[in-house]
Amino acid sequence: MRRAAHFETVARIACNHGLPTRLLDAVIAQESSYDFLALSRAGAMGMMQIMPGTARQLGLSNPWEPVANMVAGARYLREQLDRFGRIDLALAAYNAGPERRALRYGRIPAIPETQHYVRTILTNWGRLIELDQANMREPDRGELAMIAVRASGYRDVELIRYDGLNASNPM
Repeated sequence: MRRAAHFETVARIACNHGLPTRLLDAVIAQESSYDFLALSRAGAMGMMQIMPGTARQLGLSNPWEPVANMVAGARYLREQLDRFGRIDLALAAYNAGPERRALRYGRIPAIPETQHYVRTILTNWGRLIELDQANMREPDRGELAMIAVRASGYRDVELIRYDGLNASNPM
């Protein structure tokens, strides 16, 4: 429910920062399950779980305000993507901090939590993309025509689907 309530905002913020919408969606879901009051044991705050130092660096004065938190988190993720050039490394930097030595060498740090974080987000991002594609199937024109006929109040009409030429109907 929380995800649906914020999806339009997430899509707008992702677009403004040049991020795939479903990637930002997967990050927020992993970080806080869309809970704008989330607080980690380490002190990360809000929907995108921004650490206090990072919040100051990004100019985020109220990390509990959902839109401001998402904007700051998207900006930070975009910075990591620009810095490292790969989504997996950007996610690792978002989770473990961008100063990790392994990141400079193009590797995800050997921190089990970070490796799990990156793997989970990439998996969920792929699942969200598949869901979007499944929901975008082409509507059947015959079904749409019958719905229009029924909604118009006219008498029932039988629609015959024409699938090509045949001997009984050479049209």
